Amino acid sequence: MVEPMRCPQPKLSELLDRLEDIQYTVIKVDCNPDVLALADEMIERGVLPPKCINDSRHIAAAVSHGCNIILSWNFEHFVTERTIDGVRRVCLENHIAPFVDIFSPTVLLERRADR
Repeated sequence: MVEPMRCPQPKLSELLDRLEDIQYTVIKVDCNPDVLALADEMIERGVLPPKCINDSRHIAAAVSHGCNIILSWNFEHFVTERTIDGVRRVCLENHIAPFVDIFSPTVLLERRADR
């Protein structure tokens, strides 16, 4: 939840209001063997570069906890088509469902505006 809090006002207030409207869980990035193995596989498969092992662990923890959305401002490694497609591919090949989508907080706000 730290990263979305970097959102500038007035978007931060809108984001916090939106989060009150939806059910969400803030998870702890644990380092259990399943999370570590999935994170390592994402690195080995080129979903993320080796220097991004912590990002890979964040994604693996979200997948392991059954999250369906990750919010991130990290447009360099997280919120990219390459990462999103790679995570889906790894999950599909490992028979992991549901898929986790990765969005910027702005996308979450845009979805609210569309309603």
